[in-house]
Amino acid sequence: MKMLDLRVAVDRRHFNFYNDMQQAGAITEFHVLFFAAACVGFRKERRKPPTQRQDKFWSRTFTAEEWACLYCMALAHFDGQFNRIQDDKVVIELMEEFATGGLDYMVESMLSEYLLSNSSSEPRLDTSAIAELPRALVYELWDMSEAPFTAYSDTKFDVSMKRSRT
Repeated sequence: MKMLDLRVAVDRRHFNFYNDMQQAGAITEFHVLFFAAACVGFRKERRKPPTQRQDKFWSRTFTAEEWACLYCMALAHFDGQFNRIQDDKVVIELMEEFATGGLDYMVESMLSEYLLSNSSSEPRLDTSAIAELPRALVYELWDMSEAPFTAYSDTKFDVSMKRSRT
């Protein structure tokens, strides 16, 4: 756990999707989408090795909180065996697998209505339908969590921004 500066790779099928999400304003940096996808993959137990790895960003862009969470997920995956997470490269490679599976899940279940219809093998955003994407993505991720903040009622915090599926 030296927190080396490593290249973080994504599945080749998702490479342009990361660019699309940034250009659409849904994410500010690539590590944000990677982190969310890794969390979804871990949560949904969707681990999938990238079919073809493509370097996308440097691990130094992860925040300290993201690193802590990545290590916690890796530690949980390896059943608390600290010796298994001593190598940053092992942790990053495991998270690449969770991120690939998680992004596949997100594309299938959360983002399908925002994709071009001919983008089944390589998901691409439909730029004409992305105005509500950031808000809808946050809603979907919030809805997925098991422990929402109970201190806030729906009257204080409007979570009804989910895009209608008509």
